[in-house]
Amino acid sequence: MIRLRRKRRLLVAGAVLLCVLTASAYGAHRALERGSHRKYALYQFAQNPPWFKAQLKRVNVSGGTIRMPTGRVAPLQLFDLTPNNPIRLVGQPSTRLSGISIKRSKRIVLSGVRITPAGGPAIADVSASSDITFRDVRFLGTEEDTGVALQLDPDDRDITISRAEFAHCQHGLACILAQGSGLVIDHVRFHDVRDADVIRGAADDVTISDSDLHDALAGAHKDNHNDLIQILGGGPWTIVRSHFGERSNGAAQVYVDPRSGPAGPVHDVHVESSLFTGSNPDMFFAINVRDPAQSSVPLATGVEFVNNTIVSANIAAIVLADEYANVPSDQRPLVENNILGRQKHSLCGVARTLTNVIASGASCPGDRRGTPSLDGKGSPSAASAKLLAHGTSDGAPTTDLHGRKRADPPTIGAVDLP
Repeated sequence: MIRLRRKRRLLVAGAVLLCVLTASAYGAHRALERGSHRKYALYQFAQNPPWFKAQLKRVNVSGGTIRMPTGRVAPLQLFDLTPNNPIRLVGQPSTRLSGISIKRSKRIVLSGVRITPAGGPAIADVSASSDITFRDVRFLGTEEDTGVALQLDPDDRDITISRAEFAHCQHGLACILAQGSGLVIDHVRFHDVRDADVIRGAADDVTISDSDLHDALAGAHKDNHNDLIQILGGGPWTIVRSHFGERSNGAAQVYVDPRSGPAGPVHDVHVESSLFTGSNPDMFFAINVRDPAQSSVPLATGVEFVNNTIVSANIAAIVLADEYANVPSDQRPLVENNILGRQKHSLCGVARTLTNVIASGASCPGDRRGTPSLDGKGSPSAASAKLLAHGTSDGAPTTDLHGRKRADPPTIGAVDLP
């Protein structure tokens, strides 16, 4: 167990409050854990700059907009705020926020700001809070040890990250530590990540849509197990219309790794209309659903991979735990309407398979074999129609990777035929 502690003294009405930020090992991963804080109204904390204290005092009951100044802004704290209407923190093009902590609060919106390090990691920390939105926020680290991260807690509810960007996330952490319930990640771009996961966690009611996740690679430390998404517990996890790119030194682009924890077993994992690309030598699997390491934890249930294009794997596009062979056939993972570029691991005895196209490797009854004739962006060409037309309609998503309404019957793969 590795523990990293940072202590910062905060003066509160003449008393000293000690805040401890702890990083603890969780398998090969580290996550930020929070200590408890006594309950104070935020504007009593001396650490907030005077202008922010005055603005919070103005809006803490009725809500309203706080316009942030230009240039570097020291870390801000929003504690025990439950306004009648949202408090909106609005940045300017040159605003650079060094971090933010939101605790025991509701209805907070942060927008139009860059979160960047100032001598140490820049962390957005949310706990015991609900209805929190990060919109048009750019989380931009500088290197592995002065990176960025958004850390959620199991008691968070209804957190939204939309039209955002993450780059150079903090070494050993995740760009987003997913916990709590009601997490929405929509139109978010993740790139240039070294020795960190992109999204990792155990949470309920998670939706990841229209996002681009790539470049989770080994860096100078080479000690992190890099996945683009690692699902440890909870559900549903719904992943739609997203692009998964290169990663290295990890298990998969989407790794389902059931663990015991407060979110419970993994259930209802749906990956639809998504594209998996990349050619890093150790990208053995694109999607990996493993057997739980703990015998008391069940296999992931309600797993479905439908209408995806997976051309990234060196060994198998999808690998499922052998133990699914012991599960009733109607409860096994559904693998339907996918383009699987390489599939050495047979799915026939561990999955329900319908009308997949296998370019190379093992196929199952009802699958099609051949070259899908995709263009450089993973989309079908005019030559693809014979192999990809007329997939299975039942259970197919309504839109393709680009948000266009699918034909009925749908094209096999993430993108409908032109």
